[in-house]
Amino acid sequence: AHAQDPSQVSVLVRFGGQSFDKAASLESASFIGLDAMYSVNSWLSLGPAITLGRPQTNGDHFISSVTYGILGSGDTTTFHRATQPVVVLDGALNARVRFLGGSKLQPYATGGVGGYAIFLDPQTMRGDVRMTGMSFNVGAGLAYQFSDRAGIVLDLRSQTLTDYDRTV
Repeated sequence: AHAQDPSQVSVLVRFGGQSFDKAASLESASFIGLDAMYSVNSWLSLGPAITLGRPQTNGDHFISSVTYGILGSGDTTTFHRATQPVVVLDGALNARVRFLGGSKLQPYATGGVGGYAIFLDPQTMRGDVRMTGMSFNVGAGLAYQFSDRAGIVLDLRSQTLTDYDRTV
């Protein structure tokens, strides 16, 4: 048996910012991700991608009130923006199609399907509360290769989380 050609496997550590649709009631946040891609040929790669982020809920969408004074007819009511940190974990099997193969600057398109889990803050929720569902992503980017082992990537992806319910 022969060893696998190391140029067939690439590992990409990603970090950046996530912004969510207003209806998701999540604030923008940073994320970290990892892609491990296997080159099937000069233009197609397949492999797992994982992304981890920790946004906060948007307090403008979750207003709570506290009334002080006599029970049932208090004399003072205060309103609060209720927020909590959540963990968004997404894993997918992605495909990447490279254009201009062999060049140092390579534009590409990517897409994949997988699943996600959103973990709500256990202290706020008084227990383990999570949501799971199917996810998919599509995107495009530019990869610049400095050497056989190093490069930099500019990547933009749109991620969709199915069956997401902000009211849980």
